[in-house]
Amino acid sequence: MSTEITDMSFEELSEQIKQEFGTLLPESSYNSPASLIEAMTALSHTGYKHIFNARAYRVLDAAVHLQDLVFTTRDLAEYSGLPLKSVQDCISIWNRYHYKYFTKLHKRLPHGANRYKLRKWGTRTYLDMKNRIHHNFDLNRQLYSPKKVDCYFVLDKYCMLRGLKESDLPKSL
Repeated sequence: MSTEITDMSFEELSEQIKQEFGTLLPESSYNSPASLIEAMTALSHTGYKHIFNARAYRVLDAAVHLQDLVFTTRDLAEYSGLPLKSVQDCISIWNRYHYKYFTKLHKRLPHGANRYKLRKWGTRTYLDMKNRIHHNFDLNRQLYSPKKVDCYFVLDKYCMLRGLKESDLPKSL
């Protein structure tokens, strides 16, 4: 297969990908090799989306299990199974809204990664979310009375185009 690709021009390769993937990729992704690579990598990472703060729960779960350690976002991503960008976005949102779940330590690692440590408020939030999951409630802690939910995941548009169904979603966190 790799010898076939090396012998192809960009136009031939993009036509073959158009035939194989059809409407999954936008038309603008066929303009340049860089945009095609970006669209293909985005397509390979698509799956289900987290709803009701399920992503935040998975990040806090990883932090609780790495509690005695000083950890980085890469450690959290590896332990939770989430993409690194998703973990970084979650921590960025927490910092923007002043949710003090982690303490950012002053000394960085030699390659420049920030180090974090879990705070007591992060542990309390994790335990509250775990209790809500146990009772099948949503993870929105701002509501006075929580709502019952069936699942904490939803399919994105690429999964539906690929033919995945609601039964293919994970049942629990």
